[in-house]
Amino acid sequence: MAVLSLGLCWWAGTFFYLGAGNLAGRSLLRAVARLERALVATGEQLAEANAKLSAATYKLDHIDRTAREEAEASMAEVAVEVALRDGRVGRAEDEVNRRLAQAANAKVVEMPAPKLPGNSAWEKRA
Repeated sequence: MAVLSLGLCWWAGTFFYLGAGNLAGRSLLRAVARLERALVATGEQLAEANAKLSAATYKLDHIDRTAREEAEASMAEVAVEVALRDGRVGRAEDEVNRRLAQAANAKVVEMPAPKLPGNSAWEKRA
């Protein structure tokens, strides 16, 4: 009789142990599954944030490039305005126009022959 009750206790203990172990195993699997889903969601959020960051960086680069080009164009305009105000551009245009008028009025424009050292043919022409 003692052997029978000992065997019965052993079977009951084994059943209880396996049942509790099974529940613990299921809980552990559920926890791992939740962790995996959280990691996947975090990875998706990270990829989405990275895409948004890339788009924002592209926009900032475009804005920076546009602003730089506008600043350079503005600086060029200011430089021309300053030159006109100082009269440098006007004087240069006047000089070009004066020389063109002289060339148009002159019938023959004589150019002096270039003198190159050691070149007797050029020295004879001059």
